[in-house]
Amino acid sequence: MDSLADRWVRQFEAENPQTVAAYHQTLRKTFSPELQPFASRPAPEPTTHCPISATSTQSEKRRSQDIQALLQAAISLRRARGDTQAAFAYRLGINVRTWQEWEQGRRCPSGPARTLLERGLKELSPGRPG
Repeated sequence: MDSLADRWVRQFEAENPQTVAAYHQTLRKTFSPELQPFASRPAPEPTTHCPISATSTQSEKRRSQDIQALLQAAISLRRARGDTQAAFAYRLGINVRTWQEWEQGRRCPSGPARTLLERGLKELSPGRPG
């Protein structure tokens, strides 16, 4: 079942093909590999995500560990694909700042955002085109 946002995007793309084509052309220029001077620099080790407080219940601790594992998998996938944070956020359909907050450990996904991340990992995994 598609969300309202998915249906709206498809309708907009169908009604405005030239606008969509121009937008995608801009993205290709923006995210092209030759414009990324730090691509050869090794990535720093990720921080611990979604810290677990001392007062957390067992289920909260387990959920936090699951989210940490999900984020680590997403970060590894992003690096394996060679995507920038902005390009990976675009592929997931989320705000760049949101992805940066997740990756740098300042925030963690919950609820629908976690589901979106899980789905994105499945769709962007190495065996699938992206």
